[in-house]
Amino acid sequence: MSDYYFNYSVDLKLIILFIAQNFKRPVTISDVTDIVISKGYAEYFESAQCFSELEESGLIIPASRKGTFIVTEKGLSTSKLLLKELPFTVRESLLDAIKTVRRKETEAHSLTAEYKENKTGSFDVFCEITESGFHLFSMSVTLPTKDDARRATANFKKNAEQIYAEIIKNLS
Repeated sequence: MSDYYFNYSVDLKLIILFIAQNFKRPVTISDVTDIVISKGYAEYFESAQCFSELEESGLIIPASRKGTFIVTEKGLSTSKLLLKELPFTVRESLLDAIKTVRRKETEAHSLTAEYKENKTGSFDVFCEITESGFHLFSMSVTLPTKDDARRATANFKKNAEQIYAEIIKNLS
């Protein structure tokens, strides 16, 4: 259990803004409430109510993916202004929790990028993304040289999310 229990909505809203802005991706209500509850800072209904009030006040807004939210400029400036109100130990605890969630998300994404020489002397490159055991994306391409194939697999591993997003954007 936490040494701090935030039952004042201003403190809890500040915690929620801090989590949302440090997540490095749009957050869900579940992302935020899971951290707040696991750290013992508040209960679910208090957290959800404050999240809703932040949305109503325009400090967070829905992101492009359904059910996700981002912090607005107004939310960022409010958070920056009041950041010192959150004890350092609380901020560090929240950052650790965010890192843990992000690490688990990364582990849930499995990337495959490999190549092999084919009968014609060129190289078949196979790239795939799976998420939580579900096949999300795959592609194969034939490249003329081993260096091209090696570069393609390395680039896919490094930029899989951007490559996937660009392909989906162009397809739809």
